[in-house]
Amino acid sequence: EQVLGSWGVTYPEALQGLTGSCVVIPCTFSYPSSVSASAGIVAIWYKDFDGQKTVVYHSAAQDEVDGRFRSRTRLLGDPAEHNCTLLLREVTTEDSGTYRFRFEIVNGDRWSAAYQNEWFSSIQLLFFPLASSPDPPRNLRLKAFLETGEGPAVILACAVESNPPAELTLRRAGEVLAASPARGGAGRPEPNALRLELGTAVAAAAEGEYECRARSPLGSSRTSLHLRLQSESGGAPGRDAGRCCPAAEKGLREGQGGARPKAGEGLASWRWGPLLRVPRWGGPGAVAPPPPAPSSSPPPADAPRGLSIRTFLENRGGQVGIVVCTAESHPRAALALYRRGHLLASSRATATAAGQRLRAFASYNTLRLEIRGLGPEDAAEYTCVAHNAAGNATASAYFDVRSE
Repeated sequence: EQVLGSWGVTYPEALQGLTGSCVVIPCTFSYPSSVSASAGIVAIWYKDFDGQKTVVYHSAAQDEVDGRFRSRTRLLGDPAEHNCTLLLREVTTEDSGTYRFRFEIVNGDRWSAAYQNEWFSSIQLLFFPLASSPDPPRNLRLKAFLETGEGPAVILACAVESNPPAELTLRRAGEVLAASPARGGAGRPEPNALRLELGTAVAAAAEGEYECRARSPLGSSRTSLHLRLQSESGGAPGRDAGRCCPAAEKGLREGQGGARPKAGEGLASWRWGPLLRVPRWGGPGAVAPPPPAPSSSPPPADAPRGLSIRTFLENRGGQVGIVVCTAESHPRAALALYRRGHLLASSRATATAAGQRLRAFASYNTLRLEIRGLGPEDAAEYTCVAHNAAGNATASAYFDVRSE
């Protein structure tokens, strides 16, 4: 068992770069000393192994390398020296994704080969446009507006500056009310922006503390405001509600918020991204969203977006951790969950999470992982990767096993 345990590959969990540049992926590998590699070692690099399984580099079969990579990859390391370092030239944003290295011992011990002559791990590569350097989320703003057009409604708008675009979530009392990126309206979502409409028919239910969180692979930020509604006469809020006011102690970084759109200015001009509606708690004047228009043609292929990863704790015969990944796409996306670069579960083969502690469940564009006997080693960043024929997306969340 000590011999089998010496198989392995080592490289960073993630690398970032600018488009048009060259990226070097440092990589080393090992195998048992009892295995002879005198006949040689075959080195293979893949992109999106669990999806399209694109061959990026192949030391023994150049014709198997995808045409997009054939002239742009080179193995800098010497496999005989246990070095698998790869050079990728002229990177593009489309090169972003999950990469894996695999090595095969030529004419190796057949018993070892049946189990261990192929070893997999993964690394996340993320490339940014050269025109704008990568930046963590900053200048996060959360503001409240009152719309008095077709019945009063409160608009909560959250925006941030971030490259790559950040995932935004709007919460109240810890509950996620809306998230972005998400599908909205007839157009594509606006990056780094989130807008939520709340009906004021039951204004007392709408009042309270709201928090906006922004998260990207480079960092996170959060801000909040306290929403208070009142009528122009100062009476109880209702259909005549006239303004919304964030509490003074929760003033925003840019002004105090609570501004009202100018007369005659449509909400579309505010450019806060997709409009996301939530039920108006069944109060008077509740408006149901219109049904989708019928279509005689199939929907176009859509890359995964609205990717979300959330973590929960349950007390069910001992502490159980739950990680849920969801996506929006057409056709359905293949989902995979990673921790510290190691694959825990996949919607293509939930058996990857088989064991006494890990159980995985997959449904349409959803992957759920249960971690039993939760311990300190489970506190880590979990990454969800979604892929279909139209593209891929990633999202990450830190699981604090001490949180409530």
